[in-house]
Amino acid sequence: MKKILIPIDEKENVKTMEAAKDLALKFDSELVLLHVKRKFEINSHLPSDFDEIKNPEVKKALEEYALGVVDKAAEYFEGTNVKVTTEVIKGHIASEICDYADANQCDLIMISSHGHGAAERFLIGGVTSKVVHHANVPVMVIR
Repeated sequence: MKKILIPIDEKENVKTMEAAKDLALKFDSELVLLHVKRKFEINSHLPSDFDEIKNPEVKKALEEYALGVVDKAAEYFEGTNVKVTTEVIKGHIASEICDYADANQCDLIMISSHGHGAAERFLIGGVTSKVVHHANVPVMVIR
């Protein structure tokens, strides 16, 4: 197990980080911390794609925020012998996670079971559920 993909969102999940660190140390694996900037829904009042945002200050703030999400997660591994790579991409979250794992020869996806509330999960389906059902590599769900 050489490469483990860990999707990162705005919520800190110490259990997932701890489990990833343990696996990475045991198998000498690289961890890839991936944050997917969500495409907004068509009926949203916001543009459907970050590239459509015209205000450069807003666009820069969103980019900095996304980088901050993965940088903060990477801090958890400072002082360990774990190799960590951070990535920020945009798109539909579950699809991008699965596609990234395929394109980058990831051996495992470690993902938190938390996320959207029950109402939103009912309407659009949870990211974790979608990844579990559509990934071509093993998925470990951390509760």
